[in-house]
Amino acid sequence: MLVSYSHGQNIPLTAGQEKENCGHFGYLFGDAPVAPFASDTLDKLDAVHRDMVETIVDQAGDHSSLAPVFTYFGQFVDHDMTGMTEDGSMGALPGIEDPALSPQDRSAVAKILLNTRTGQFDLDSLYGQSGATGNDALDKLNSLLRFPRDRAFMWIGTFGDMDRRVEFPRDPAADLLRLDRLLSSGRFTEADIDALPAEHIKLFRRDDGSLNLSRAIIGDARNDENLFVAQVHLAFLRFHNRMVLAWPKSRRAGDEDEVFNWARANVRRFYQWLIVNVWLPQVCDPKIVRSILNDGPAMFDDFLAKCDWMPGKRLPMPLEFSTAAFRFGHSMVRGNYDWNKNFGRSDNFQLDRATFELMFLFTGSSPNPMAGNGPRLPANWGADWDRLVHPMSGFSDRSTRKIDTVLADPLTNMVNEGTNPIKRNLIARNLRRGVLHNLATAQEAISALGNLGIAVPQLTKAQIASGATSGEIKDGGFDTHTPLWFYVLKEAEVVGDGQRLGPLGSHLVAGTIIGLLLRGPDPVWEQPGSNEGRWHPVDGPRVSGQLVDSFPALMRAALLMENPDA
Repeated sequence: MLVSYSHGQNIPLTAGQEKENCGHFGYLFGDAPVAPFASDTLDKLDAVHRDMVETIVDQAGDHSSLAPVFTYFGQFVDHDMTGMTEDGSMGALPGIEDPALSPQDRSAVAKILLNTRTGQFDLDSLYGQSGATGNDALDKLNSLLRFPRDRAFMWIGTFGDMDRRVEFPRDPAADLLRLDRLLSSGRFTEADIDALPAEHIKLFRRDDGSLNLSRAIIGDARNDENLFVAQVHLAFLRFHNRMVLAWPKSRRAGDEDEVFNWARANVRRFYQWLIVNVWLPQVCDPKIVRSILNDGPAMFDDFLAKCDWMPGKRLPMPLEFSTAAFRFGHSMVRGNYDWNKNFGRSDNFQLDRATFELMFLFTGSSPNPMAGNGPRLPANWGADWDRLVHPMSGFSDRSTRKIDTVLADPLTNMVNEGTNPIKRNLIARNLRRGVLHNLATAQEAISALGNLGIAVPQLTKAQIASGATSGEIKDGGFDTHTPLWFYVLKEAEVVGDGQRLGPLGSHLVAGTIIGLLLRGPDPVWEQPGSNEGRWHPVDGPRVSGQLVDSFPALMRAALLMENPDA
């Protein structure tokens, strides 16, 4: 299990995650001039984030054509790619809440930051850490991600309180595996917990020594920080288990590892295919996605050369991507969701929407897990995926918010993030982290891409300074030296009408993701198959009878939506 305690914070290294086994971060545009920074720049930047928050007027029309699953699938992908931590032997970076925060030396930042993830889209966030960690209790815990009675399957938990149960799934495997189930099985004990590395003990024991029985037993603890990403994680666990049932041979004694490895390889292949062919062309400019796939990831290859990367080594991760561009998904978050019949549209709902705050409360990471309703997810809180995966729904507020510079108000008060107002404010953190990591401005990034032969049209000063943040952008000089994260959002707002990223955002996001995929091992894009010589889901197993070429098909295959073929 990967340890993490709060959204966007550093992940402590623990057993089996020594720095020698971690990847590194670097800069796409490390030679770009440092953005102007004066004694009042941070205050002026803080003034920008205060005007990036939704108003009641904003909410009325801030709907994209993307299904809500696109937001949290993106978070799931992020957790699979990136786990940022610091190498304490190389120094420490200031906290983003520091009132004296200033741009740090880029070479120092690149030496200090480590990536505990492989960046290879191999779903270690789902399947857990491979290999021995040097801690017997942690190895035992990792082994229990797989179902003990048939280790071809992943171990999934069940709902708690069954009142007002949602329709799907109709079987009981409807929640993440949680500590209460693990302990009650007798396969893991309190003594095992206390034999874990210190950072993992903190995951399961509160400050007063009591156990958090709601803690999810999953490959990446971050995937239980909000209910939406937890349900995405559950969907992939169920997809794996249904894949096991698609094993094309007769089962025999002792074949668990063979079947598990076959199922895992196929799940990874479908996962990568959905990223490249469904998710990326919707959130990015599809023409740019196609050109990078056809012509190669020139931007990422230049980055690899700057990092002196050698094939077979861990792929480095660009900070312009991790710290700025890929955080575009935060603008897609809604303040509330039409979640299911209990918390959404129905004749007998409990609440007419599921609020953002409740989505964080009904997890094992909450300070009050499951809102005190027992250690497991109550059955009335299961996702109704039929409301969450369809593009262009009949109800506009079932979509994501537009990708723009207007963000949902609850992001300013992340109640699970302690008491510091900056740490609780995701919008402030994103802008400040760009300062901390000393990212190039958007204008310098566009210029550097031009030197690589990648032409990106630049927004005008008037376009950058349009909207609610106009005065603050001009006052800070940010219309000429624009923070990269803000520019990516503004570009999507102006060029993409909030429906997808603009040219710079598309190159940074698609260029990095495709680069990581193509330069990693066994990329799906290079697998032979029936789609112009490339692999397509039609070439893979029909899981639950489904051709899994979309998010609705994925949920039907996992039996989380009605499936006439099952």
